[in-house]
Amino acid sequence: MTPAGHGQPIPLADVSRQYRRCREAIDDAVHDVLASGQYILGPAVERFEAEFAAYLGVRHGVGVATGLDALRLCLVALGVAEGDEVIVPANTFAATAPSRSSPREELQSPRMSTLTPRI
Repeated sequence: MTPAGHGQPIPLADVSRQYRRCREAIDDAVHDVLASGQYILGPAVERFEAEFAAYLGVRHGVGVATGLDALRLCLVALGVAEGDEVIVPANTFAATAPSRSSPREELQSPRMSTLTPRI
């Protein structure tokens, strides 16, 4: 994404530096999951959920498929229902906007050039 009148893109997230720091542990974990063939649920997810819950000091942790799933789960847990207003900051992450708990979802992929919804 490039701001109007400027040639330099604004990076949304640069995880390469973090990856370089943890590369061996990440590669080992990915290898273990691929070798086990258990991509959904399984012992790796159980360990993640338990370790994440312990890190947060709570009884349970729930791994989900996407950040959008996590946002939806939070809204449901808070009792947000269809028609409720959820106010988010103007500079929120692009996935926040469609994360409502309505049973009728109308999710649209954003325009990659501007990260704005295709409405």
